[in-house]
Formats: sequence, structure tokens, C-alpha cells
Amino acid sequence: MLTHWLKKSNWIADADSHKLSGQISLFSPNTDINHFQIGLIGFSSDTDRLRESLFDYPATDPDIRMMDLGNLINPGISSLLAVTSMLQKNKIILIILGLPSALLTDYLRASSLALPSFHTLLIHNGFGLIPSLDFDQTSISLGGVQQHHLSALDHKILDNHQAQIMRLGAIKKHIEDTEPLVRLADQLIIDASSIKYADAPCQIRYGTSGLTSEEVCQISHYYGFSPNAKILIPSGFEEAQKESLSTHTQMMWYFISAVAASTHQSKSLREAPIQYIVESELINQTLKFLREPSNGMWWIDIETSAGTKRLPCSEKDYEMTLENEIPERIFKYLAL
Repeated sequence: MLTHWLKKSNWIADADSHKLSGQISLFSPNTDINHFQIGLIGFSSDTDRLRESLFDYPATDPDIRMMDLGNLINPGISSLLAVTSMLQKNKIILIILGLPSALLTDYLRASSLALPSFHTLLIHNGFGLIPSLDFDQTSISLGGVQQHHLSALDHKILDNHQAQIMRLGAIKKHIEDTEPLVRLADQLIIDASSIKYADAPCQIRYGTSGLTSEEVCQISHYYGFSPNAKILIPSGFEEAQKESLSTHTQMMWYFISAVAASTHQSKSLREAPIQYIVESELINQTLKFLREPSNGMWWIDIETSAGTKRLPCSEKDYEMTLENEIPERIFKYLAL
């Protein structure tokens, strides 16, 4: 069935075991995709230069198996979502290469229908974005938004929907606070607009402020360790110059290396999470926090109309709650 949607890329396999290329298998009609953890899909045939750059990076844990599924025969959102929906049933973590920024909002609208249970974290500078998002139909958080790109209408929309947002300044000040936000996401989209022009000159609108290549690599690395990671999409890199190509492929490599490390970690004996109960006088509720000893991840159990939800948080959230302060993240969880 996948052969109806995908064609082989022009990339020539390199069996160098010291490089990522040595870990990549090329998809064929006889491939048993259930043997693979990560799959790469090119939105169009113009993504082979990205492959060449990415696969030249060092190999990761040899136990992680990756597959190059090729490129879409007919580049388009419907074709992309037909393939991603199919592969999600096989629990393959996907990296989508070459999605244009111009199709980003179309993808978000369509994916909310094709993948209705998914929560998306979109890293974007926010310019011209907010009115085009359907917060009623799409479960979405935003990161890297720049205050000077937001109009009064944008602020009103965001306030009305109580969207989870981490602005550019907050990320730069405490990038570790993005980790719970990243862990909440089923798919992470990092648009080139969120990155400083010097590190991503491919972006359509010039901007001197933004995340650095190191910061987007750190966010991608956080996502690779997330148990919810399903799809990574770097968007807006389709006209990649040398600097943009480097940033694009680095963030993918750091994601892959984190998935590999997380997979290796999950094979070892994992201890049960440690529970921390906090009686909050401020909201007159008992809150249950949990910490996983094996990886240090923090969670909170929230009672909703649909039952108990275990949602990501941080040690800082726990410590603030102990001091009878309720972090904004926890307040928004309680409103679910």
C-alpha cells in the first residue's frame, strides 16, 4: 500500500558503519516496517540534499533501526497524511523532510482531522500565524513566539483559548522549561521562522531575533526523549543554504540520537515512579506529582471529566506548588 504513495529517493546508500548512513535501510515493497523505530519521508524530490547532509553525521546506538521511506509521488497534504496515518498504526516515529512553510497551516488543519488525538507543539515566531489557527479543532501549543509579531487580535485569540505558549524570551532565559511542553506533544513542528536569520537564512521573512541553532537542537533532543514523540517536522527549510542545511540536519540528528538513547534506556529495568502528594490550600485540592527515577521526568495526575490524565510537568512546578503557588502550566491543566 505504501508504494501507492511513495517513490524511492535518489540518495545512494553508504554502508559506512561509523555514519548514520550505515544505519539506514531503504524501503522496498518487501520491507517489514514493524522492524523499524524511525522512518524518514521526503515531502518532495528536492530533499535528497538534506539526506546527504543528515546521513553524514555519526552513527547512534546500533540497536535503533531507521528506514528511508522515500519521497511522496504526489507532494501534497492529503498524500502526506495518508502515509503518516498508516505508519502511526505501526508505531513508527516519523521525520518529515521538506514541508514548505506556505503549507503549514493547511497541514495543521488537515492533521487535526486525520490525527484527532494528536497534540502539536509548533515552534514559530508567530508572524501572521495566530488568526489562521483553528484552536477549537486543533490541540496545539506554541513556542518561540516573538512579542513584536503579535497584534491585539492575536493576543485576544490566545487569551480566549488559554493556549499554552512559551515566548522566545522565556525559552532563552530558561530553555529547560520547554521540556514539559515538548513532552506534551505528539508531533513537534519547528518552523524556520523561529530561528535567527544567521542560522537559518532560508526563511521567507528576515528577522534578527530568534532561537539559535543550539537552542532548536536542544528542543529536538528533549523531544527525542519524550515517550509521546511520534512526528518531527522541520518546516520552511525547502530552500536551504549551507547555514540552514546545517541547522536543519543538526536538529534532526539530535532528535534521532535522543530516540536511540531513550530506546536503549527503556530496555533496562525501570523503577516505579516516586509519588509526591501536595495539599494545596490555594485551590483546595490534593495534587499528585510523580518523578521517574530512571530519567528524572516529572508528571502530575489531573482529574478530568474523561478520567485521570497523567501530564508532563517539571520539578520547578512541584516546588512552586509546595510553596502554595500554582504554576501557569498546572492552572491550564486544571481547566481541562
